[in-house]
Amino acid sequence: MRFLPAFVVACALSGCAVTDDDDPSSTNGKADGDGTCADPLYGDGTCQIDLPCGIPDIDCFVTFATDAEAAAWSIARYPASTVGETDPVFSKARTLLDRAWEMFRTDVPLGKLAEQRLAAVVIEDPDLNAYAMADGAPGKAGFVVQMNRGLFTHSMTDDEIIGVLLHEIAHIVKLHVVTEVKERTRRYYIASSPEQIGATTPEVERAKHAGTAWREAAGLIGIISDPALDAAPFDGNLGALWSNYGAGTCSMAVWSVHAATDSITNDRLSGGYTLPSDLSARIGSALAAVRTCSGSDPKTLRAKLAELHPDWPAYLTPLLAADELALLDRPYLEATLALTAKRRAELRAIEIGFTSATGAPWSALRYFSTEEEADDYAARIAARHHLATDGSAGPSLVVLAEQRPACEAAIAAGTTPYGARLTDEHHGDCWRVMHARQIASAAATAPASTARTTPPTPWTPTRIERPRPVY
Repeated sequence: MRFLPAFVVACALSGCAVTDDDDPSSTNGKADGDGTCADPLYGDGTCQIDLPCGIPDIDCFVTFATDAEAAAWSIARYPASTVGETDPVFSKARTLLDRAWEMFRTDVPLGKLAEQRLAAVVIEDPDLNAYAMADGAPGKAGFVVQMNRGLFTHSMTDDEIIGVLLHEIAHIVKLHVVTEVKERTRRYYIASSPEQIGATTPEVERAKHAGTAWREAAGLIGIISDPALDAAPFDGNLGALWSNYGAGTCSMAVWSVHAATDSITNDRLSGGYTLPSDLSARIGSALAAVRTCSGSDPKTLRAKLAELHPDWPAYLTPLLAADELALLDRPYLEATLALTAKRRAELRAIEIGFTSATGAPWSALRYFSTEEEADDYAARIAARHHLATDGSAGPSLVVLAEQRPACEAAIAAGTTPYGARLTDEHHGDCWRVMHARQIASAAATAPASTARTTPPTPWTPTRIERPRPVY
């Protein structure tokens, strides 16, 4: 559950068809009447995703006899210092996780998984956060929630903390830690007014094409498509690469580019950036100086990547188009600027093309994600159990801090920004507050329907996971 800089919660909806299977009394290919699964693939020793019975396959989870065993598993995959079980913070974490797990398994049919005790690990970290992790084997999730100490030291109420934990439990049970599940869940559409519920909104092919291409380009060069930034690397992985360059004959020229981009400020409410009015002139002058001196530094981009870290060439090369591969053997500064300029122009072209094809502004692009699904679960379950929080709404407002009044005003006016950082599947903090309230309100006013929009397609995960936190 990502909190700083953003945050999350939970799903299955009321009064409309959803993709979740959480009603043990339902037939139509759902869980058997007693909440079990008679499918021959269930519990056969191989993890199967999305069984027709709607019960998570017990073979997809690594369970633990004790919290200490879970802690050893966790730090072996993602090294961190853990809080001892005699610490009062651990005792509180254990108690609240037990409460959250009881709520979750009361609401969602889980088969044999409901018989397991969800393990707790507390990480010695001051950030307000919690996370789940994959095991490393295809399709396997650790049946444990990792909670930072900071989750319990930021003036959060018990109900708000439980909202966070419900979000993490959804990540585990729905196998969101599995990359293939994350990719299969993502579904693009175009916003309307009032805002739709992403879990039940059909995918729009034009939105999918534009969103997929944009996210790929933005992952490399950041989310700013404004031509004022010209070819200056900022944000994204090329921005990280650029930040490693500061020595040599061009150091002063490079510094002038950094000085210009440092004037860009983050807009917490929209998730985007505010560009100063003189940025174009400053960037133009700084880049001219870089281009003038770059010829005196013959080191190629390929050589620079290998010098920085062995993983850089393996990461960047597959992302380059055929006409970009030659850049690897051009001088580092020249190649980096050329690639940045090309990809930033692609961002603008994608945005313009989307509006031309659909008639909708780029800001109307939406996509349902595993983070939104986890938010939906937490908000709905929190409402059903009468918690004093709309799932993730409380903690998200804490994170928004001084921008909370502006967020509340935007929600009231129906102008909540979705979040300019479409590379982040959590979406914008203010939008998440609005959405959690939307889900909680639906859960409180109508019984949930769990009719599928599409039939399940059982499949076996094949990708070896790199264990890393999923917040």
